[in-house]
Parts: sequence; C-alpha cells; structure tokens
Amino acid sequence: FGDNLKASVPDDVIAQDPDFIEKNKMMLIKRIILPILDKNWREHIDDMAGFRQGIHLQSYAQSNPLEIYQREGYTKFNKMNARMNREILVNAMRARIRVQRQVQEMPDAMKGLSTNQDLSRVRAQGPVVNKDPFANVGPNDTCPCGSGKKYKFCHGLLKK
Repeated sequence: FGDNLKASVPDDVIAQDPDFIEKNKMMLIKRIILPILDKNWREHIDDMAGFRQGIHLQSYAQSNPLEIYQREGYTKFNKMNARMNREILVNAMRARIRVQRQVQEMPDAMKGLSTNQDLSRVRAQGPVVNKDPFANVGPNDTCPCGSGKKYKFCHGLLKK
C-alpha cells in the first residue's frame, strides 16, 4: 500500500520528509479504506437481513433453510469482499495527496518590494483605537458596557 502511494506524493515532499508516507498512513487509511468498508458492510448487513426474511420459504422446497442461508451468505460475503477490494484499489489510484507547505520568508532583496509604505512608520503609529466606545452606538443596540441591556435603557439614559 505504501509503495503505491509514493507515486502520488510530490517528490519534493519525499525529499523533505522521507517518512511522510509512514507518518500519514493512518490518515490515508481513514480517508480511503474506512468509508468503503463501512458502506459495503452496511449494504451486506441489510442484504442479509432481507435474505433472512425470505429464507423460511426454502423449507417448502424440501431444502434445509440453514444450509442455504450459510451457503448464500458465504457467497454474498465473498462478492462483497471482492467489490470492496476493487473500490479500494480504484480510490487509492485516484487519490491525490495535497500537502500544505510552510510559507517561506522572502529573501532580503525582495522585502522592500512588497508594499509602497514604510513599515516602520506604520508600526510606530500603532493600532487605531476608538477612544469612546459609546460614540457610534444606536439606541436599540446592546450597550458596549457588557450589561446585556439595550443602550437606551443603560448608558443612553445617562446621556439625556
């Protein structure tokens, strides 16, 4: 399984982290195998429950219903197994592994080309802070003091 996935992983990721496949194997199993296994198993259980409902009719045909149920159940299980293996193979071959890469810092020569503003001046100004938290509050808004009341019934009464 791991050898086939190496073809799906970009070469530069393998060069950076040779154990990438081993570290992420459980995630790959969860994303590819478990949904297929779960879907097919639920279908098999539902199919066998429906088959069980009608198996008693085989006794009218002078056949042992238990033997027929076991034989048909085994056949259906093998078909489900083959179908799961085929679906897993197809989904594993279609899998595209996306790697989120760390953003590298720009080289020194490129740092000045990012904006037209002087960053030291922008940083020196600091964040813009609203001096009066009650300046742009409407009468039906909640009061900025945190009381949960409407402004007109809390600090709005004090401004009148």
